[in-house]
Amino acid sequence: MQIRLLLTGGTIDKRYNLMTAEMDYDKTHIQEMLGQARSRVDLEVEELMLLDSMEITDTQRQQILQACIGRGGVRPYNCYARH
Repeated sequence: MQIRLLLTGGTIDKRYNLMTAEMDYDKTHIQEMLGQARSRVDLEVEELMLLDSMEITDTQRQQILQACIGRGGVRPYNCYARH
C-alpha cells in the first residue's frame, strides 16, 4: 500500500537565512531525511506549499483539504488543517 504524504512546510523545513537574519523556506528536507533513515515505505510525496502553519490562509487550507480528498480515497475528517 502506498502512503501519500502532503507537504506544507513547518518548522522541520525552516532554515536560517544569513542575508535577512530570519527563518525562511528554501526547499523541503523530508525526502532527504527519509533517504537517510533508509525508509522503505512506499511513499508518494507531494509538496503543496512551504509555509509556517501560522501563515496559512483559509484559501490555502482549502487547497490542503482538496488535495486530501481529491483522489477520493481520503475523507475530509482524516485530513488535518489547522484553524
